[in-house]
Amino acid sequence: MTSVLVIPDTHIEGVADAQVPNRVLWLIDIVKQVKPSHVVCLGDWLDLPELARQESPEARAASKERLYKSLRASSRSLTELREMCGDAWPREQSYFLWGNHEARVARFYAQHPFASPDEDPYNWLATEAGISSAFKYVQHEARLDIGASKWIFRHYFPGKGTHRAIGGKHQAHRLLDTYPGANLCVGHSHHFSVATRRTALGELNTAVVAGCLLDRYPDYLDGTQPDWWMGVVLLTPTGTAGVQYDRTTYSPSIPMASSR
Repeated sequence: MTSVLVIPDTHIEGVADAQVPNRVLWLIDIVKQVKPSHVVCLGDWLDLPELARQESPEARAASKERLYKSLRASSRSLTELREMCGDAWPREQSYFLWGNHEARVARFYAQHPFASPDEDPYNWLATEAGISSAFKYVQHEARLDIGASKWIFRHYFPGKGTHRAIGGKHQAHRLLDTYPGANLCVGHSHHFSVATRRTALGELNTAVVAGCLLDRYPDYLDGTQPDWWMGVVLLTPTGTAGVQYDRTTYSPSIPMASSR
């Protein structure tokens, strides 16, 4: 039976995640328990605050050392994930989708090329961050069949006539309004929501906004705690054309069985 483990925004960062972070060790436990047939990482696996758009070109030019710390942190975590999961990690059906935080590399690379000038920045990032060693497919979108229903996975879906992500209250409903007739799964907003709708032909469509997987709130929130949901989502087929979603919540206070 198809079972898709959805990994939402994880935001690995070089300084804060100098060791394999607890949330990755917790994820390893989940993979070993569930043994999914497919894994989809929805993007923003990396945080890359050193490449934030608001920094000046001068500051960004000086941030290459911090960038490499983030890449090493990512590679270390993905190596641990792949090795400790063993056969429970479905390497042949694993998908990594680019998020807007990974897109920071392309902007940075355009201004400060530091590898081969002809190398695609996304290919370079996939290699240096260990992404291509853990995931077979590295792309912007994944399309999977879950039972009788067809699903599209992306980091986010833009609104009609804009590049801005669909978000806000009732995000899952807004996704179905904008993309009728589709089954969608996204990350990006760090919130969790689900909406279902039947078409005029009786077909069931679902949108899942999959939360995030963090163990700290970012500094820019200045101590406030947003209404984010942290964990992973498992999608499995049910009925003739439906999909069941199961949430497993992550709490930073939970001891990690895989810690070593």
